[in-house]
Amino acid sequence: MPPGMQSPHGPSYDPAGNMQEPGSSGSAFQLPTNLNTNATAFQPKAKLPKLVLPKFRGDIMEWQSFWDSFNSAIHTYPQLSQIDKFNHLHSLLEGQAAHAIQGSTRTDTNYNSAIELLQNRFGKTQNIISTHTDELVKIPACSGDKASQLWLIYDKISINI
Repeated sequence: MPPGMQSPHGPSYDPAGNMQEPGSSGSAFQLPTNLNTNATAFQPKAKLPKLVLPKFRGDIMEWQSFWDSFNSAIHTYPQLSQIDKFNHLHSLLEGQAAHAIQGSTRTDTNYNSAIELLQNRFGKTQNIISTHTDELVKIPACSGDKASQLWLIYDKISINI
């Protein structure tokens, strides 16, 4: 379009979204008039299935998987209050894990303490390594030449390395 002329679709904009004055130089493109330039929220095209978080029962070897899922979906979610996060955490704990925070009253101020207690009890790297080492030592020797027995041993080793 020649300088100084406006598009029949409205004003011209540069690639950064700034309106170009008529007659200004530089390449301009037209923003559709129905485009909301203030929208920042991403609208997914497909509806995702409901996310179901795993329960944690106190197995040290399952802690990191549980924590990564919980951390991503709940702990770092800024719209949830501390008490809501604590309620979600409490609903996902069973057995030893539930007993570990049983003495913590569900309040805003106790949420971070409960997380710290669980991290110290189940998330210590050295304890996780020791548990995996113990599991490797427990693997029985292969008593035959059946492929299924070899695969079972291979799977147990793969899980614990």
